[in-house]
Amino acid sequence: MKPLESIIKKEDGTKIKFQTYIWSEFRDNRVKWTQSVEKCLPGKRKYTSAEKGIDYTEDDLRNERLKFAEALKKSI
Repeated sequence: MKPLESIIKKEDGTKIKFQTYIWSEFRDNRVKWTQSVEKCLPGKRKYTSAEKGIDYTEDDLRNERLKFAEALKKSI
């Protein structure tokens, strides 16, 4: 399944990409998900792993999770 993607462009031109993967299992009715965060340096195309606290803050991550939760509620 394709992940939901959100890209934040920082003031210095660095792009931070949040990818949220969703899946569910037939045995339990809960939706499970995981999130990865990558960065792309200014003027480049390749994304690499991001370091929490350096490339993105806890607030960035919390905001993306809130956006994802709202989108999930609307889709159900």
